Amino acid sequence: MKSAFIVLFTILSIFSCSTNEEKIQSLSSNYMKQFPLMKDTAIKHFYEIEKVKGINEINSETGYKVIKLITTECAACFLEMEDWSSFISSKKLNSELEIYFIATGKRNDYFDHVMKNYNYPFTIYIDEKNSFIDLNNLNFYSRETFLLDSENKISLIGSPVANELVYDLYQLILTK
Repeated sequence: MKSAFIVLFTILSIFSCSTNEEKIQSLSSNYMKQFPLMKDTAIKHFYEIEKVKGINEINSETGYKVIKLITTECAACFLEMEDWSSFISSKKLNSELEIYFIATGKRNDYFDHVMKNYNYPFTIYIDEKNSFIDLNNLNFYSRETFLLDSENKISLIGSPVANELVYDLYQLILTK
C-alpha cells in the first residue's frame, strides 16, 4: 500500500511540475507506443483518390485534420459516418478541424446510394484501387482514424467518437 502511494505521489509530482505541453507530449507518446511504426509518419499520395462528396480538398497547408478510413463494403463503416455526423453536430470537436473519410474498395450500389441520399458534414473520397493504403503502408490500419498535423504527420491514431481517452487526447493536442 505504501509503495503504491509513493508511485502515485511521484507521478502526480512529475505532472504537477511539468508544463501543459510536456503533459500532452507524455500522454500522447505513451498512447502512441501501441503504434510504434506510425508516430510522426507523413501521410501522402492524396492524388490517388477521387473526391465523391463534399467541398474541402485535402490540403497540407491547413492545421490539424482527421483522416478516417472505411471500406465501401462495410455496413458498420457507414454507421460510423452517422456517428461522426452526430459527434460533429454536437460540437465536441473544433469546428475548424477538417475531417475526411476515405473509402477503399470498388464502388457499389449501396455506397452510391449513401453518397446520393445522405448529407454528411465532412468530405468523402474513394480509392477504388487501394492505392492510398498501399502507398502509405497502411495495410494494418485500413479502418483506422488518424489525426494529422499541418505537415500530414500522424499525431494520433484512434477515433475520438468511439474512445473517450482518444477524445481527451484530441482535445489536448488541438488546444495546445
